[in-house]
Amino acid sequence: PHDIKFDSRGFFNESSVVNFLVESYKNKKLSNPNFKESSCLIAKDILGQKGYQTTQLFLVSSTCSDRPNDYILKEIASGTAEIMGLEKSFLIKPFGTYIYPRHVSNFPSFIFPIAYISYTYNGKPHYLSLLDRSPGVILSSLAKQYKDKQISSAEVIKIYYEVGVAMSNFHREMMKYFKDKANPEILLNPTYVQGDAHQANIFYDKDTNRTIFIDNEKITWVSPADPFKDI
Repeated sequence: PHDIKFDSRGFFNESSVVNFLVESYKNKKLSNPNFKESSCLIAKDILGQKGYQTTQLFLVSSTCSDRPNDYILKEIASGTAEIMGLEKSFLIKPFGTYIYPRHVSNFPSFIFPIAYISYTYNGKPHYLSLLDRSPGVILSSLAKQYKDKQISSAEVIKIYYEVGVAMSNFHREMMKYFKDKANPEILLNPTYVQGDAHQANIFYDKDTNRTIFIDNEKITWVSPADPFKDI
């Protein structure tokens, strides 16, 4: 819409993100009532918390409904390539069980987009994904918490153990779909992998004993693959 303001690069600011989401809801492009009014939405630019491949990144907090929630809105520099890779993941039947907010005990959950947003500014297209924000603590923050004595070594060990159990169960379950490629003489056979399983992409929610993966665009790019790719 003409009243959405962008900077010189064609990027949102914190106010225009809110306006854009509200307009999208009013025009029935978004059906989630958490985006119905600007008075109950707050956006924060968090681009500094992400890598070089991300060009826009906002945390959007909503209290517009009885179920307040936080969302992530991000634009990837590579355009539609990763979006299309992630879309293919939706077509893989085994994944449906593990897409957030679904939760299978001792298995990971994967956060997938709930909507895609595109717009053109001065002839250049922009493609963004809207996702739920993951609950829990990001694994890459644990070292600092431990250094600052905010968490004990026993807690760190438990969290990493639970993450390992979840991924082990996931890899083992997904190996079933590649029996024709399996070698019975080895333990780790071809499987579906997350493909980008570094500590900044893994959350752990201790309240639910749950491992959650973000940035799941590379699942299909490397699958089937050796589970050591994730390890």
